[in-house]
Amino acid sequence: MFSLCGLKRSRWRSLLSCVIAAAGIVSPALAGQGANTRPLRVVIVGGGPSQEYNQVAIESNVRYVCKLLPPGVSRKTLFADGNPNSATVLTEGSARDLSHGERLLSTLLYGADGAQSAAEFYRKPDASLHIDGASRKSEITRLISEAAADKSRSVDPMLFYFTGHGSPDGGDHQNNVYDLWGKSQGLAVSDLARELARLPQETPVTIIMVQCFSGAFANLLFEGGRVNSSVVGRDFA
Repeated sequence: MFSLCGLKRSRWRSLLSCVIAAAGIVSPALAGQGANTRPLRVVIVGGGPSQEYNQVAIESNVRYVCKLLPPGVSRKTLFADGNPNSATVLTEGSARDLSHGERLLSTLLYGADGAQSAAEFYRKPDASLHIDGASRKSEITRLISEAAADKSRSVDPMLFYFTGHGSPDGGDHQNNVYDLWGKSQGLAVSDLARELARLPQETPVTIIMVQCFSGAFANLLFEGGRVNSSVVGRDFA
């Protein structure tokens, strides 16, 4: 279980490279059986809960992880609303890059000086992203269900990478939430624990969380995501 929230970009990218390399090259479940490699399966969940919180840095994280993956890796990407043609990515550029209407809106929001120096606007996701669905709980459930049903790949390792925003649980911070797309949509520690439990016990799982309040997701090492429960019976990092 890795939480990269708060690390400098250069440091978390170096660490991320090592984690993905390890997950893709050696499966802990098979290390004792003499197998050197197993095909890696990757699920990427990225984006904020809404346009204004879906900053271009989040999209950049997704693109960077995709570049790190070994060739031929089975990858599914859930991003924002799931529509590659929706202007969901918040970015910043010079006012001269904007249309007349966008410049007008920027002037109203930031004043003449602010509009001239830099302006925020929304654009479509980068064309290099292959988006397989929206960053929603139903889509995460679907992908895990598909993985659980594929018995021929039950020993192949899975890597889950989350990048976006998180929220506290309002209590003891043991069941914090990864913010999904849509009003009041989220994936709590207990939700993800319940979903992962549906995977075969022999499936090695690695999870990387890049969001605020991600530390509570270390509780996924325990049954039901509850720190006072027994440790899960699978290879888990």
